[in-house]
Amino acid sequence: MERPSLSNVPLFSGFNPGDRAFLEDRLEEVRLDPGATLVQSGSKADRVFILARGWVRLLSSGGHELARLGPGSVVGEADALSGQTYSVQAEAVTQVRAWTLSVSNIQEMVRQFPASLIALDSALGFRSEVAAEGFADWLAGMAEFEGVSRADLRRLAGHLEPAWLEPGEDISLRSESGFAIIEQGSIELRDELDRPAIREGCFLYVDRSLLSGGMPSQGAKAVAPTMAWYLPAGTCARLQAEGLSVLRELVEATEPVEESVGLGGACVDEPVLEAAVPERAARARGRSGAASTGPRLSVGGRVRLALAALLVLWVLLSGVVGLLRSVGVMASVGGGWAGYVELQATARALTPMVLAQDVTSTPTFAPSPTPAATSTPVPTDTPVPPTATPVPTETAVPTDTPVPPTSTPAPPAAPAASQDAAAPAPTDTPVPARAGVDYRLVSWRQLTPCENHGMHNIFINVLDPAGNGIPGVPLHVHWGGPDGAVITTGGKPELGPGWAVFDMYRGTYWVRVNEGTSDTTPPLTVDIGEDQKCEETGNPVANSLYHYSYEVIFQRTW
Repeated sequence: MERPSLSNVPLFSGFNPGDRAFLEDRLEEVRLDPGATLVQSGSKADRVFILARGWVRLLSSGGHELARLGPGSVVGEADALSGQTYSVQAEAVTQVRAWTLSVSNIQEMVRQFPASLIALDSALGFRSEVAAEGFADWLAGMAEFEGVSRADLRRLAGHLEPAWLEPGEDISLRSESGFAIIEQGSIELRDELDRPAIREGCFLYVDRSLLSGGMPSQGAKAVAPTMAWYLPAGTCARLQAEGLSVLRELVEATEPVEESVGLGGACVDEPVLEAAVPERAARARGRSGAASTGPRLSVGGRVRLALAALLVLWVLLSGVVGLLRSVGVMASVGGGWAGYVELQATARALTPMVLAQDVTSTPTFAPSPTPAATSTPVPTDTPVPPTATPVPTETAVPTDTPVPPTSTPAPPAAPAASQDAAAPAPTDTPVPARAGVDYRLVSWRQLTPCENHGMHNIFINVLDPAGNGIPGVPLHVHWGGPDGAVITTGGKPELGPGWAVFDMYRGTYWVRVNEGTSDTTPPLTVDIGEDQKCEETGNPVANSLYHYSYEVIFQRTW
């Protein structure tokens, strides 16, 4: 069977073509007979499965059927990418053909192409264990991290965040921590004497002053589009407090890290720029004769320190003036502290950070009711044969076999479409034009925790006007930007002929019928930061972040 394209699989659709091709080349085909096991509950989750043909059912550890998945579905990805064991068992219901991808292949992709982390993190909504291990492998290739424990590299890899720098943008302002790894691009470093040095990726950028909580001690501006990985200031401070040794050693280093190091085939070794750092170059050649007497603040540094002090003084004075003004306002209205609520609301409106930190719980989802199929009337534009239409006179009863008129059976009514074709409606009896859309959205709802049990799917049913399922109807699932996929109803035989199932990941999804005219669902998302318990089974995260499901029902109007 021809290898599939991963561009229509939501988990991989955000990858660039090169990264997807890397994974597609490593896909392996699997075939199963009905009843065979695709995934064994409790076994090591080391593979992801993509169904190409056939159906599998997911079973809990107790043998309870949780769901059935068909072509286009992904099985085992959450467990495999988290480095856990499979939480469910998957058995073939029909003949199954699937493609399998080892998590070691995904780890190798991240090791070779760290930027693939961006798409993978976006699809999952978090940094997976497998991705972090691959990123740690990449970091281990840097000389600056030689001797660093694997545990420390793994923790660092789990927290580095990507940044794209435009020419002129300062990496110190972006990271605010003084710690970044330039993967590709060019950075102009300027020391305290304002002497420039151009560095080209890959190299480790460290500003020890920022890293220890002070002001920037050197400029570091991009001179070309640059890709970097950095530690946010808050994360950096927390990791230092937790004793991450690599950060502690960088802070305590006697001299800054300024040398770039090659990382495999993608990065090029850079020489030390002796003109920019003559003292370091001299020590490297064993020619430094004087012992270091500790850091000395340059003229530029003293100027920056003075400016910083003036800035702090101005902030304090502004705060005092604002406080006095607030007291004056409250005194002028004669309410003392009675106006505190209004003043607090004003302060929040003018202080986005404070407002952003005023967290409220996720509201409870209120599903709309699902109407019964019989409540949907047959549209008036469905042609019905007029009752006054006489039986054609050319169909004569043979004279030699008389039959009483009352016992003559009426000829069977022809289907509406064929009768219309044979005998068009008179021009003085116009057929009403079709109103609205071909496919109407009659209901959509979020599954309850006890219905869902950790799944992340959209269950879609397409009905005819009488409420019967329609197989073979194409559906378009859209999740923002140019991304989208077309699936077809009829793949959930145990539910009925009109059903289709689609896997959801991080983000927002919309669904519509992909023929004629159709309503579109409201935005459906799994980005709901709330754990919901199933009381029947005791599962505390039957609904949880990135694990919500929906039921959507469309009905044809003709």
